[in-house]
Amino acid sequence: MLVALVSTVDARDMQGRLLTVAGRTVVGHQIAAALALGCESVLCLVEGREIGADGEDVGRLRRQAAGGGAAFRLVSDIFGISSAVTAHDTLIVFAGGMLPQRSICDLIAAERPGIAAYGSRGGEMNAFERIDADHVWGGIFRAPGDIVERFAAVAPEGDPVSGLLRTALQSGVRLFELADGEVPVVIRTSEQAVAEGERWRRQRLGKPDWRLPGEAIAIHLAFRHARAPGVHDRSSTPATRPFLPLAPFLVVSLAILMAWAGWPVLAFLALGAAFVLRLLSLQHEGEPFGAGTEATTTSTPTSIFSILSFDLAVLTVSYLTLQAADPGTGIFPDGLAIVMAILALPWLAIRYTIPLWQTAARDRFALCIGLGICALSGSFALAAGILLIVILAAMLTSPKNPTANPSLTKG
Repeated sequence: MLVALVSTVDARDMQGRLLTVAGRTVVGHQIAAALALGCESVLCLVEGREIGADGEDVGRLRRQAAGGGAAFRLVSDIFGISSAVTAHDTLIVFAGGMLPQRSICDLIAAERPGIAAYGSRGGEMNAFERIDADHVWGGIFRAPGDIVERFAAVAPEGDPVSGLLRTALQSGVRLFELADGEVPVVIRTSEQAVAEGERWRRQRLGKPDWRLPGEAIAIHLAFRHARAPGVHDRSSTPATRPFLPLAPFLVVSLAILMAWAGWPVLAFLALGAAFVLRLLSLQHEGEPFGAGTEATTTSTPTSIFSILSFDLAVLTVSYLTLQAADPGTGIFPDGLAIVMAILALPWLAIRYTIPLWQTAARDRFALCIGLGICALSGSFALAAGILLIVILAAMLTSPKNPTANPSLTKG
């Protein structure tokens, strides 16, 4: 069995709360990495006084492990670890405060044991302990389970993580060297956690591109929310986790009710807000391990279904607006056809690879604002027709330069 040892030691702020990076605790990221590596059991190293106190932080970690199909257990010393690990097991150990990175975890993902390490000259300050004159521990290793009993028999009162590392080295477990210049990310303070979370978000989301206003607003809100004080682990809280993904559906329903009540401008503004909420919900649960930073424009069936569903909501609000504005006239079907043509243009841009509009096609915020302005006019159908001509002209004359930030608009 593959067993992971994670640690809350050195992973708390001055108030005793678990440090959080990008919406998940550092220990939570370690558990996510352990689950991705195939661990069936997770041991969480805590202070002795925390063993009997199954508080909110521990409850979140327990639910996260259980959600990934792994058993979860608190331990405070080598004897607790020994009771949960046999000589036939394989142990993966994470250092306290170490934020898992895919490149480092991949080194020990293979079947054979190994210790992640990086080169460092003597006399340099290092986040983790030095292995030898030329190497420093990289914050994670994989070793046979029998090292637990060996360490327990020699120095049971010592630090479990450091002792297990030394025992693994004495047992001949090989070193896996990190790439040149690569060092583990270590989070020991709240300031480091905030800085790393913002760095990761900027790497993942990129800079706001205000040519795509819905996406830019969502990115701005994401950064602002990340800096807010008191933002802690949201990744495993049942009470808050489903709210943001559900918010767009609730606002869309409100928009349709507004259109039915005769407030089309507010209805289209609400649809624009719903689309921003949809984009925001896509990045709400950050996860540096395994998230990847490669930009991709590939649409999944889920994202296509989501955008089609949003287009149907726009069409519904337009239908109600036309019905109220032009009752009993021949403008009604013409206006509905114009709105359908406007909604079809982004899909044509994707089909015929018009560079700027390939990403813009998935940003419906500006479209909703434009239709809201049309609803202010005396004739919604006529104004929508003018909007259609403007969009067509913009598509035909747009420069052929690809746009950034596709990762937020994919879903």
